[in-house]
Formats: sequence, C-alpha cells, structure tokens
Amino acid sequence: FPSGKICLKLGFGGQGRFKDGAYGLRHIWEKHRQEISAKSALDIVLFLEKVISAGAEVIIDNTKDPDKPLILESKSGMAVVAINGGNYYITSAYDRKSHKGTVVGNL
Repeated sequence: FPSGKICLKLGFGGQGRFKDGAYGLRHIWEKHRQEISAKSALDIVLFLEKVISAGAEVIIDNTKDPDKPLILESKSGMAVVAINGGNYYITSAYDRKSHKGTVVGNL
C-alpha cells in the first residue's frame, strides 16, 4: 500500500434504513461514541490521534469490503480505513484492541 494522507470525512451515520454503508465522523458518533467515551466530535478526533500513532499495526482483513481492507490498531484502539484513489479515509473506530487479520507493517 502506498503512503498517503489519512482523512476523517464527515460521512453519514446511517440510522434506520441507511445503516449499511455508514462511515466517518457521523457513524463513529452515532454508533461508537459511548465505547470510546466521546462527549463531542473533538473527542473522536483525539481518540483517533491516539490510535493512528507511530508503531500502530497495519492489518489486512480479507473478510472486509475490498475498498476498506485496512485496520490500524494500537494500544488505544483501532480504526477501519478505506482506500480512495491515493488517499485513505477512516470509516469507523472502536476501543477494541485486537482484530483478526494479517499484520503487514507499522505506521
């Protein structure tokens, strides 16, 4: 995987009939804010800064959608990352610290 920027898009949360395909800040806020103890959008950004840090493992999960195969995992939690052109964007984040898959490198 080439080097590139990792972005957090506003995305959409996906309540009700739109829950499939939800991603980004809105999805993390609506679905995962309690598990990562977020009280505001800034808390989500601060959580992601801890996850996406030097030494975080880059994991390939072949069971995920081919457009979002990467998991960034650190002692703080994990983020699911999708590829769009030459850039990467965060689709979700969790406080879980262990994900199945193959470690392919570190940040």
